Parts: sequence; C-alpha cells; structure tokens
Amino acid sequence: MTEYITISARIKKDLKKKIAKYGINISQLMRNAIEAEIERIEESELRKSLRKTGQILAKIDMETITNLIREDRENR
Repeated sequence: MTEYITISARIKKDLKKKIAKYGINISQLMRNAIEAEIERIEESELRKSLRKTGQILAKIDMETITNLIREDRENR
C-alpha cells in the first residue's frame, strides 16, 4: 500500500478562487507537477552522467578495447 503525506503551499486568494471556479483538482495537479519536475531533474542527471561516460570512453583506444575483448574470449 502506498503511503501519502500532506504538503501545503501558499497561493494568492484570487488564484484560489480561479481554482475553485474552474474545478481544478489541485491535489492531482500538484502530484503531476512534482512528478514531472522529478523526471526532468533525473533525466538531466542521466544526460550529465552519460556525457561524462562518453568522455571517458573517448579516451580509450579502440585497439586496446579490441585486444581486451580478444583476450577475454581466449580465456573462456
């Protein structure tokens, strides 16, 4: 079972009135916004990590990689 916690935010009165007027489900809106922001941040971190990995791999000579693969296959 998923556990939930309560969070709150201060908003202007006129914004609260518009939320009520348009029948916006504020809980769902906040959940969606938070999930989207977390996903955006995680994707950004992954891109940075992949960039670093690519830079490291770019420094490795292809001949060295080929030799290591051959050596590994011969040892099986």
